[in-house]
Amino acid sequence: GGWPGTYDDVVSSVNFSKNLSEYGVTSDNISLVGHSAGGHLVTLVGTEHNALEVSLDRVVSLAGINKVRDYAEDTSAVTGGIMELCQNLLTDFVGVSIEEDAQIYDTIDPSNKELHPNTFLFVAELDEVVPVTQGDITGAQKIFVKGAGHSDFAHPGTPAFARLADVLLD
Repeated sequence: GGWPGTYDDVVSSVNFSKNLSEYGVTSDNISLVGHSAGGHLVTLVGTEHNALEVSLDRVVSLAGINKVRDYAEDTSAVTGGIMELCQNLLTDFVGVSIEEDAQIYDTIDPSNKELHPNTFLFVAELDEVVPVTQGDITGAQKIFVKGAGHSDFAHPGTPAFARLADVLLD
């Protein structure tokens, strides 16, 4: 894991989807979806959509860390809390702290790049891990889900999951 290996893995898997017809699967409508750190990765890969070997129909980040520098520098995290833990995991992913190499944080920050034209950034009102401001990026459609927590997008039967299904099935 880590940067850039995990990113390269996502790009490789997206590009592999051009071969799905060999397995009886159509790749006519590809949505790239990720949650939390995975939400960051899909948004970042989406910024490279013109360089991919396949065409993406939409990019969907669920409670994603889409403003990497802001997240790394956010001082509102409770000491010992889940957000602080995730900030430490971000440092582990990058391999250095933002104080050691701010440039790499800018490099992997999707908010500094041109997004895929169909980018949806889902944010949850009650998310204690990723602030709703992570969905405030020019060029993306921010989808605010009232009453939802960080993981609600993955749970069928929740309003957050239903909203995700609406976007994916549109």
